[in-house]
Amino acid sequence: MQTFHELEQTQSVISTILQNSLRNDRINHAYIFTGDYEPLLLEAAHLFAKSLFCETPVDVEPCGVCRSCRRMESGNLVDYYEIEPDGATIKKEQIQQLMHDLSLRGLEGDRQIYVITQSHKMTPQAANSLLKFFEEPGEGKVALLLTNQPQLLLPTIRSRGQLLSFRPADRQMIGEVLSEKTGRDHELTQLAARVYPKVEDAEEALLEDWFVNARASVLQLMEELANLVRLIYHCSYKRNGWDNSRTVRMSELVLNSSLVSSRMSYA
Repeated sequence: MQTFHELEQTQSVISTILQNSLRNDRINHAYIFTGDYEPLLLEAAHLFAKSLFCETPVDVEPCGVCRSCRRMESGNLVDYYEIEPDGATIKKEQIQQLMHDLSLRGLEGDRQIYVITQSHKMTPQAANSLLKFFEEPGEGKVALLLTNQPQLLLPTIRSRGQLLSFRPADRQMIGEVLSEKTGRDHELTQLAARVYPKVEDAEEALLEDWFVNARASVLQLMEELANLVRLIYHCSYKRNGWDNSRTVRMSELVLNSSLVSSRMSYA
């Protein structure tokens, strides 16, 4: 994602809020991006940060050619920080190191921006360390917290940041991404994207053989049930004629419809 125009295609409200903040030069010290697909949140955070650092923006769009834009693209902008879980959690030491780095004057300007991915995974000690910084953030410092579980953040942190809730991501698009990451076939990844609200859970399931086998087992079971109902129908028809087998016939139609629906769901 390179522009707000691209963001607007799927997240029009979010795009408008961020663009207005830039146009009016009313930047909050903390934002909380929440949604079901964290890669999208990170792309939006990167775009917003790039616009804030850009030396020659076009309206609010980053120019893409100035020194700051080029350094953002190459990951070499020293006043831009990204923190992610170290193992299962974000630890107190990580936040303390970040706070130390932010306490120094910006090396390339007056702006410093830090992004914390999966921010709900901060330990209580890490969250309390961040909270102290939230209370006195300092001029030019902007926090972008990304999470798909905002309810797990400290209430005091939530109350100090502007909460921006992203619309649910396109599950078909997520399925395509999962197919590229896991190497599973398209039908299976589309199923996982619909079954699991959290992308990381879908990816984890796709790496397990039981998920693949479960899909095949369900389809086989539906086929066998359909064949059983057909057999019951034909036996009833031969013995009693059409009038007495209507109920069974209706059952067959219902089961066949269920089978088609199941195939579509698992395809």
